[in-house]
This record gives sequence, C-alpha cells and structure tokens, in this order.
Amino acid sequence: DSAKTLAGMAMAAARLNLPAIIVTTGGSRWVFRQNPDGDQKRTMPDPYELLSQTLFGASKKKGVEPCASSDLFNECLLGQDNHASHALDLALEALGVTLPGMTTAPVQSPRRNQLAEESGERVVALIKSGHGFRRFLTPNAFANAVRLNAALGGSIDVVVHLTALAHEAGAGFGLEIFDRIARETPQVCRLGGVGEKAPHTLEDLDRAGGVWAVMHALKEKVLPTATLTGKGALELAKTTPVKDTSVIQANRPYAKQSGIGVLTGNLAPKGALFLLNQVAPVAPVFRGPVAVFENEIDAARALCDGTVKKGSALVVRGQGPRGGPGLRKLRVLPALMASRGWWKNVPLITDGRLPDTPAGLFIGLVSPEAVTSGPLAVIRTGDQIEIDVAARRLGVRLTDMELRIRMSRWQAPDLKTRRGFLERYSRQVSEAHEGAVLK
Repeated sequence: DSAKTLAGMAMAAARLNLPAIIVTTGGSRWVFRQNPDGDQKRTMPDPYELLSQTLFGASKKKGVEPCASSDLFNECLLGQDNHASHALDLALEALGVTLPGMTTAPVQSPRRNQLAEESGERVVALIKSGHGFRRFLTPNAFANAVRLNAALGGSIDVVVHLTALAHEAGAGFGLEIFDRIARETPQVCRLGGVGEKAPHTLEDLDRAGGVWAVMHALKEKVLPTATLTGKGALELAKTTPVKDTSVIQANRPYAKQSGIGVLTGNLAPKGALFLLNQVAPVAPVFRGPVAVFENEIDAARALCDGTVKKGSALVVRGQGPRGGPGLRKLRVLPALMASRGWWKNVPLITDGRLPDTPAGLFIGLVSPEAVTSGPLAVIRTGDQIEIDVAARRLGVRLTDMELRIRMSRWQAPDLKTRRGFLERYSRQVSEAHEGAVLK
C-alpha cells in the first residue's frame, strides 16, 4: 500500500543521505452519492466488516450502507481518508521532512499544487546548502513524530515504519519510547474514514490547522529539532494556531492517554503492541484458555463453526517478518469478531499486524516471532494465558522450565522450501520490534 511505498522511499533517502523532501498524496475529498444528510458526513463502512456481515449473516450497523459509486467505493475499499491510511504521512510531517500542510491539503486543491512547487524550490535550497536527509532525522524529531501519532489515536504500523527509518538514520530507539509517550500524551484529535466512532476527516484536520496545530496543542512536550523548512519544530508548533477547537480538543481530549502500549512477559520477551484507544472499551484484564492457529483462515472458520467459545483467546502465529513472510496483517478476523459482537470477549494475539479498527483486545507484533523460536511457537490450545493492560503484561501460565522443555522439542519450520527472494528475505529480515529491516 502507499504507506509501505512511502516508508521505503524515506528509508532510501536516509540511507543515501542525499538532499530530499517528502511529497505525499494528500487526503481525499468527501463525496457521497447516496442519502446525503445535509452537511453531516457519513463515515465509510469497513469493507472487511461488510464482507463478514455478508458471509456470516451478522446484522448490519444502523446507518451504514454499501458504497454506491465507483469513486466512493474506491475510497471505501482503500480507506483513503482514515488515520491508518495517512498515519505515516502525518508522522513524517511531524518529523520535519515534508512541508507543513502537505499531508492534509486535499487532493487536486490549488494549495496542494502550490505546496508541490514549494517542495521543488526547497529541495534545490537543500542541495545548495549541502544538507542531507539525515540532518533532520534526530532522536528528538522521532520523539515528536511518535507523539503526533499518539495524539491522533495511534497506528501500530507507524511503529514499524519509524523504527525502520530510525535504523537507516542511525538514530535507533526501542519500543519503550512509544509506551512512555502514550502514557503522557492525550488524544486531542480523532480522525475518521473507516468506522463509526471517529467523527473527523483529514480535511477537517486541515481546516483546523493541520499537523502543526496538533503539535501546538502539545507544545509543552514538543522537543527542539531542525526541520527542512528552515524553522525549528518548536517555532512551528508555537506559531501554528488551532483554528477549530471542535476538531483539535486540547482542553477536552478524547482520552487522557493515547497511542501505542507495549506489553512484555514470557509470551513476548521483546514486546507486543496494542492501541490504548482500541482496548479502552474492553475489560483491561483477561485470564483464560487460548486457541492456537497457524493462519487467519483456520481461525475464522473455528470462530464461525463454534470451535472457539467466548472467554477464550485466539492466537494466530507464523505471521511475522520471517513467518509471513513480510508481516502479514490480519484483516478479516478482527472484522468478523466485531460483526459478531465477540470483540469484548475474545482477545486476539498475533506476531503479525492488526488493523487500527475496530475496538477489541487486539495484540500484535509479538516479538520474538514464532518462527524464530519465540515463546508463541510452543503454546498449545488449552494453555492458560493472562493479559493485564494496566500492568503491561502478556504471559502464559507455564514455568520457565516448562517453556524450556517445550522449546527443546520444537522444530523450526523449514524456510528453505521458499525460493528466490522470499527465501533470502526470510533468512535476513529482523524482528518486528527492530523495524523488520534486512540485516
């Protein structure tokens, strides 16, 4: 998708350290062909949730209708206007490697054309000054980007992208920065697109002042660092006012803590990630049996045929950087759980990726992943696990000796059955908590 392409180009710019500037695609304009309701925007349905409703007969949510026209269908299918689709773009603007407003200016708007021209002028100035891309990729800049991601509700995909970019820039940092910033950052803006709970769009955020207006709301926590505009991050944050306090709510935040939480324990020695606002509607502690699956399809079938009961947890392993290969994202299973009303009762754990919606106790990017002898590889259906969100713990009720015995009997999958680049990638890619970069 576009985020992966953008991440790859940013990583290349950092590796080469040439003068470079990021120009992103911008947000979609909202056009509705069906049952418009005055000026009120209707959120687009999650296509995967619609699919699960169609296949398994779950009741449709009131007011959610299928996409009626080709342009709306494309936006619906691709999620062009929600935070998850533009989370990396937004983070890169806070990082200081794109011009202010570039992320939120609507597609085909005159301002976007103007920003594109100014980007060309700015990169020429960078060439003349000799400033390479890594000049702007400082630890403080990454901390600002992590904080912006948290203030908008958070996207787990951004963790991998920023960690990989920091690796290329030589400014590496661990998962602990995401958890620490999440604990001290309120959610001051909630973007819409896919789902019903997010009331604002990227276009709304643009009218409210954009990325640096969000940083203005957090200006006491913004760290000093250079940006390619020639102005520092502190100056940009202080001089960009919030134009609409109904969109950027510094005084009435949606949540006091927001962003990425990091769990550790004997199931995730190197960490596992969850979204604070995604688990907020769910009980913060789970203790119960686990049902283990090797792929998403088998897990979905078990959920549908009644093999998995409420009060159990689902584990889908083998989805990580090496196991996938390539960090697969589970999409159908979370949507299916939401449409059947199981998201409150059935946690979902994987070493792959998970979508940022819908709500649920969804835990992804468990590290080490299963195929690299992570503990996830040896748990069995029926094992008792414990999830404690407040304590940031994810564990299985097995002693260290029991885990060692199981691991001694475990056989790693034969990755040599893969051919060509996939086999090479599987051998050389790092863990998710390291950015899933090639070693």
